[in-house]
Amino acid sequence: MTRRSGDPDPARWDTIEAICFEAMSRAGPDRTAFLDRRCAGDPDLRRSVDELLTALDRAPDFLERPAVSLPEGPPLAPVEAAAGVASLDGRLVGGRYRVVRPLGHGGMGDVYLATLQGDGFERPVALKLIRRGLDTERVLARFRQERRLLAGLRHPNVAQLLDGGATDDGRPFFVMEFVDGEPVDDFCDRRKVSVDGRLELIETLCGAVHHAHRNLVVHRDIKPHNVLVTGDGVPKLLDFGIGKALSPESDADGSVTRLEERALTPDFAAPEILRGDPVTTATDVYGLGVLLYILLTGSLPHPRGGSPAEQLAVRSRPPQRPSAVAPPGRKIPGELDAVVLRAMAPDPDLRYGSASALADDLRRYLDGRPVTARAPGVLYTARKFVGRNRAAVGAASAVVLALLGTMAYTAAQSRRVAAERDKALEVRGFLLESFGAAGANRAVGDSVTARALLDGQAASVRESYADRPELRGEMMLVLAEGYERLGLFTEALAWAEEALALRASAPPAERAAAATLVGWTLHQLGRTDEALPALEAAVADARRDGEGRRTLARALNDLGVVQEALGDFEGAGASHREAMALRTELFGADHRSVAVSASNLSVIHYRRGDFEAAVRDAGHALDVVRTAFGPDHQRSIIVQNNLAVFKLVAGDLHG
Repeated sequence: MTRRSGDPDPARWDTIEAICFEAMSRAGPDRTAFLDRRCAGDPDLRRSVDELLTALDRAPDFLERPAVSLPEGPPLAPVEAAAGVASLDGRLVGGRYRVVRPLGHGGMGDVYLATLQGDGFERPVALKLIRRGLDTERVLARFRQERRLLAGLRHPNVAQLLDGGATDDGRPFFVMEFVDGEPVDDFCDRRKVSVDGRLELIETLCGAVHHAHRNLVVHRDIKPHNVLVTGDGVPKLLDFGIGKALSPESDADGSVTRLEERALTPDFAAPEILRGDPVTTATDVYGLGVLLYILLTGSLPHPRGGSPAEQLAVRSRPPQRPSAVAPPGRKIPGELDAVVLRAMAPDPDLRYGSASALADDLRRYLDGRPVTARAPGVLYTARKFVGRNRAAVGAASAVVLALLGTMAYTAAQSRRVAAERDKALEVRGFLLESFGAAGANRAVGDSVTARALLDGQAASVRESYADRPELRGEMMLVLAEGYERLGLFTEALAWAEEALALRASAPPAERAAAATLVGWTLHQLGRTDEALPALEAAVADARRDGEGRRTLARALNDLGVVQEALGDFEGAGASHREAMALRTELFGADHRSVAVSASNLSVIHYRRGDFEAAVRDAGHALDVVRTAFGPDHQRSIIVQNNLAVFKLVAGDLHG
């Protein structure tokens, strides 16, 4: 779409947005004086800024106010249509969405409650629509960006994109799941949710954010009004309107990026956004920390308002400990202070490595185990161990069982000469030693964290196997897998790359295993362009080894995920089909790994418009994961949600 003749050029828009961004933190005479100074000598600029500020002041949360009803609280007041906009009540949009009433509006668009008109049924939905007269190229770019980001997210705690299109007069719209809930802080306060209950809500939300990150999307604006909780306590993440795609798919002139740089909620913005630094997944970890702070204390971690420079100065220092500002009667333990302050560290490198790592620490606290955010000490860890006792034994048993499974797999794969059997024994000893089984002087259980165990082994692996490079490479790969599972992708990548370098002359399947982990970890870090050649090399190596079919299936699966992220749906489909065929041959059609491939393949069918095939493969995947994990497991819910969307777009409204 070309820019209309009346639209400001991109450079002009940058200036307008920058001035508005700074002006919104000022009021009264201070704002007037600021605008007089910034727009001096340019009346057209002042007029454009005033018009946009008027719209934003009237409704500052454009497309950020949730599609929400409060079934147990006070009813919503009707929202009037914005000035100059005809009411759409009762109108049919896109041929099958009947508008009921406005839910919210902002400077650039409106959100409506609508109903999907079916054969004998109606379904409530939230409909987002660009307002007539404001459908400039830059606003449309942002709108298309949100719709594209949402299309790739399928998670039970992310509001689902259902449909999209254009009105008769060409304005784009998209249709979202209608979330019948209320902002998470209101929900917790009105229901007097316990501290543990609030932590569980954030833990669940971390899973939704991690899903977005795995799909190369950063939300960038996590705040209470973008997290709704339904009447039965299910949190839903909304509004990816200023989300950032980490993949290289972007418009050539960078207009979306320029627009995103100005679109944020200053009171919740991470320091790197205020500085103009690159946005990463650590930005959302900060947002989760802010949200956790609010739920624990009832207040923002930093004062509201101020210029961007003033806000940045405040955020360059850690906030007050939550325990120091919590409301009377609410006890916040010191270990939760440590969790919140780590998530909100001013330096992104000092935050949790991922949303899932934050969730893991919250779960550790809820289970009575030591949190990784707090430095381990004898008294602290002893107290936690005594306090949970039986849980400690269960957790340790689970770890040992997992290690035994790893060792059994290693032994089963070692069909080589005595030296290979020795290698398997060394790996077994390495793993057992990590959990205290090889030495009486090493404490067992929760007196050290999983991160501390890995760091301890990492510190000695080079020296312990200095004269045995092949074994050293094997141990490094074990370390890389461990760090990757903890969400510590930077550490995982360093060890995986070193292991791959040591395997330069190893059998092809062994090189492929290391290269696969390198590629997958690069993808997790958002470096998807670099992940592609690593995974292609892994697939090529695995094909050269007749005994590497399991490794080949894993490499093909991960390659398919990366190809999809890069928009190569044809290549992704071929990779997933071959991976599924290999896994079916190796393990049988009802194995969980086959379900993973089938689910991945169904998404590719959906993206290519083959909805019948998408429904078929998602149905097979759902049958298998329900058998393997149970109907209430998160994997089952995700696949079931995918299947529902595929059936909807395929026209099966009763399936």
